[in-house]
Amino acid sequence: MNRRQMMNGASVALLATTVGTAARAGGQSHGHNHGKDHFDRCAEACATCANECGSCHHHCATLATSGSKQHIATMRLCNDCQLVCSVAAALATRRGPLSVEQCKACLIACEKCATACEKFPTDKHMSLCAKRCRECAAACKAMIAAGSK
Repeated sequence: MNRRQMMNGASVALLATTVGTAARAGGQSHGHNHGKDHFDRCAEACATCANECGSCHHHCATLATSGSKQHIATMRLCNDCQLVCSVAAALATRRGPLSVEQCKACLIACEKCATACEKFPTDKHMSLCAKRCRECAAACKAMIAAGSK
């Protein structure tokens, strides 16, 4: 594992802890009890997707180094999607003013990543990544709709 992969893993782990802490706090933010609102649902879906994309990136890297060159593109896409989802989860968790804008980028990244991973329907790892990306995209759509009101 290289330094960048370790840093990505540490970032996702920290993000998952942050999202988990916010969820356990009953969705409280800024002194208000919001319950499970669109911010919380989006943050959870984005953190879950980031974790799955990180895992799929590693899976694709292993396949690519074993000679499956068609996995180079999905490896790179999963890596980018992981980063975009991580930022979206962090912003949604703290109800940042750029949450909606980041969710728009996350929606695009997740749709592209899901489409790429779905090209390998017999690969269970990639199918799960595509599923998590679709779930994240749906949560981002809801976040964008709620934030546009």
